[in-house]
Amino acid sequence: MWNAQPTIRFSKFMIRNCEHPIPPRRGIILAVVLVVISLMALLMASFLYFIRAEGSGILAARDRHQARLAAESGLEDVTVLLRTEPHN
Repeated sequence: MWNAQPTIRFSKFMIRNCEHPIPPRRGIILAVVLVVISLMALLMASFLYFIRAEGSGILAARDRHQARLAAESGLEDVTVLLRTEPHN
């Protein structure tokens, strides 16, 4: 009996019944994409760390400035109190 199905040659670069060979560089492309994604994730993590550190520095500077203004205000209050009531 005659077989009507075409014969398919199998090689290590073919998938199932696909007649188009897959080039062996596909694995290299996957590795390159993984390296690029890893580098981008590392860059984003370092950027987020930098942003958080900057935010903490800004908050510390604000608190320091507020404490200095409160201390100066207290000195002014004491100065005014001593000038208005010298016998107290």
